[in-house]
Amino acid sequence: MPLYHFFIDDDRYEAPVELEVRVGSEPRARQLAERSLAQSPHHLGVEVCEDGARLFGLGSFATRTWCGARARGRQRPAPLRQRQTWLQAALGPLARLARQAVGVQEPATPA
Repeated sequence: MPLYHFFIDDDRYEAPVELEVRVGSEPRARQLAERSLAQSPHHLGVEVCEDGARLFGLGSFATRTWCGARARGRQRPAPLRQRQTWLQAALGPLARLARQAVGVQEPATPA
């Protein structure tokens, strides 16, 4: 049985949820994707791929892809890194204290 990768765009998560599903055919995979999309109001879209190739997308994945980009090695920036950058910029002095607490040296500033 073929192995399909389902990427579910769920509004509760930063990145799509990936599921590996073994079903007998592409039409059966489409049925399961449609069911998954209808299963929860949090599910905004479903993309189905096989061997890194996009087969189809529903909902929010109708016009965009996740598995195609993933197969080419491109991924979105890590959400944690984005939050760390924002916090460092927004909290300035507190971020400096946190870096000092974990032993990260601040670069010398000219006097």
